[in-house]
Amino acid sequence: MSADTLAHSLDPVLHAECQDHHHGTLGPISWFKVSWQHSGAATGFANWTFASGRTVPVMIKLPVGSIEHRWTCELGHIDEQAIAEWDHQAGRCRVTPRVLASGTTLGGYDLAWIVMERLGGGTLRPSSRAISEQSLTDMLATLDGFHAACDRVRKPEGAGRSEDWNKLLAKARDMVKQGAVPEEQRWNEALKRVAKVSDALVAMWRSRPMNTWCHGDFHPGNSLMRDGCIDDRACRHGCVLIDLALVHVGHWVEDAVYLERLFWARTELLGSLKPVSILAKMRRDRGVHATENYSDLANARRILMAATSPAFVLAEGHPRYLHAAVEVIEKYLPQLPHL
Repeated sequence: MSADTLAHSLDPVLHAECQDHHHGTLGPISWFKVSWQHSGAATGFANWTFASGRTVPVMIKLPVGSIEHRWTCELGHIDEQAIAEWDHQAGRCRVTPRVLASGTTLGGYDLAWIVMERLGGGTLRPSSRAISEQSLTDMLATLDGFHAACDRVRKPEGAGRSEDWNKLLAKARDMVKQGAVPEEQRWNEALKRVAKVSDALVAMWRSRPMNTWCHGDFHPGNSLMRDGCIDDRACRHGCVLIDLALVHVGHWVEDAVYLERLFWARTELLGSLKPVSILAKMRRDRGVHATENYSDLANARRILMAATSPAFVLAEGHPRYLHAAVEVIEKYLPQLPHL
């Protein structure tokens, strides 16, 4: 069943579900499918009318994966007080969209769905301009708030992501040998240096404290501004994070390095801004003091991600990015002389 067919067939059921179980009324829905959604997934825009008569714009998503559904609903849960404070700073300063209605079944299907506030401030995605220091600070402040909010909901538990670094490094070397990567000789030499310390690098990364619920896909396109927050510096967070499908337990530097990596080939967009250092300071300011050497962990993560880049050359092997990745190896490997 296509996304449009599924959404339209369940439209009456969704309206009845919202009216029966939640404080408010869901208006007519304009359904659409965006390019990055999986087959069968649909998104819709509508208005939500509270019992008071107040109407706010909302977005509907269905179906929603279990991880995204759990975290979006738990972090975005609202009560009567939150409804009363909808337009106040206390209401606006959420790190994720507020959820007005949700469920895990619909019309007899095991199908999770969410009705959440629609944010109209736009994304922070940079174009040809450098991302501003304030925008980056807003993003990282929201990320720090996200980490803290997740921790309040549920303490980090379980194993983190377990990438097969040795397999990826072997594939990267193979792709270089096949001539699939520009600057072949430079890459050969860089990967030889990494190979000498790869076991120590992997061991260092795998020994990291699992002390954070990481967003997993932290980038400007997943950071939306709230209406009115762009110039409101009294607001604790200028933006909110969306798309929580990849939330996982791990170490906080994962999200910071993930963001940084997106700018390896466009360093002029970040300029002198350092996401890892900025986030570390924010954590210290709220009383979370790292006992581990997070700089070494960040460098290990950078080197492993850069060194495995040729393994993905067929999918995302832009020459500019690969050039930047080998530069990352050359820059950060000497900063771990104790390996």
